[in-house]
Amino acid sequence: MGEKSANITAKQLAARFKWLQRFDDPELDEIAMCSTDERLEEGQEYFDISHPERGIIRGETGGQVPAGACYVARKLLSPRAWSKLTTQLH
Repeated sequence: MGEKSANITAKQLAARFKWLQRFDDPELDEIAMCSTDERLEEGQEYFDISHPERGIIRGETGGQVPAGACYVARKLLSPRAWSKLTTQLH
């Protein structure tokens, strides 16, 4: 593909991942994707929108966002948005 996932918006992903439709537009605007191959911060928490079943992912030294993943960094979201993103998936 060659495109970095940072160019993908949560609004675009809501069409692909139906579970995101429980978010309204302002909430979707708050959710920014990490770039593909971006280095993960050690100890930082991330969530992969494309694979919510994996749960919260903790960054490790030398880790990076895998190709095709849609990671969101906890530090970039409000506590309410993070909670809504990572809980009540069913």
